[in-house]
Amino acid sequence: MENLENFKEITMYLENISVDIILKFKKVFLTSASMEKAEISFYNFDEDEQLDEIFGEAVRHVPKIQWFLKILEDSQQILSIEMTFDRFSFSRIERKDVPENAVLSNS
Repeated sequence: MENLENFKEITMYLENISVDIILKFKKVFLTSASMEKAEISFYNFDEDEQLDEIFGEAVRHVPKIQWFLKILEDSQQILSIEMTFDRFSFSRIERKDVPENAVLSNS
């Protein structure tokens, strides 16, 4: 995962994905100065019940679930993690673009 931090955008396809992979990816995303967007498509993910415990309260709009995490080094940008039935999307968004009902969690 460390080799990904210099990319600006990443698209990956994985047969199986785990919470451990998502957490490693989140860490790389938060520590990378250049990464703006990443998408991980998957076929199997059986650990979704753990995500609210890990990322905090989500905003749920069927068919997606979205978490918003503070980027400690940048008070104006937020890490958005979005999950659908077959994809995780990570992106940096402006604080002003976070929905009013969203809870900002610490990264």
